[in-house]
Amino acid sequence: GNTLTIVFLIAGLVGTLLAGKLCKSVKNQVVGMMLSIAPMIPALIVCSFVGSVPIVGMVSCFSLVAVCEAFNGLLRTRYTMAFAKFGKSGLASGVLNSAMSVSFVIASYIVPLLIENLGWHIAIFMWAMFIVVAVVMLLISNINYKRMMSQLNIEDTKTETA
Repeated sequence: GNTLTIVFLIAGLVGTLLAGKLCKSVKNQVVGMMLSIAPMIPALIVCSFVGSVPIVGMVSCFSLVAVCEAFNGLLRTRYTMAFAKFGKSGLASGVLNSAMSVSFVIASYIVPLLIENLGWHIAIFMWAMFIVVAVVMLLISNINYKRMMSQLNIEDTKTETA
């Protein structure tokens, strides 16, 4: 139990450090968010096969999810702060917070239903599918993001790598 806790704490720290690097190199916030959640998809699909995957594989996959979750949390904060210089931090925070609130409401209803009727395996698999939907929604919103940035006369909307 204690070893597992330490592994997940270290994974969270790694995610935070990765987010710090990514924030400096990826200027398009939508692409950064996609990069922070997409790696969770294969990890959660593997985790849905509980019992047929060795424990080391499960711990590795859940550690990757912890890395991505910490990564995503810091990105949300840093990216909304990036809009402050344009007077749009409230807009960015509002969009992110409302999207998260809607997803919490949907997940709070759907996940218990899945667990009750189909079991944990399907629920964990559905978490991966929820992330696929989020990535698709981010791809679609990237079009509006670029339009908004051009209306704000912000030139650095391209993804840059350091």
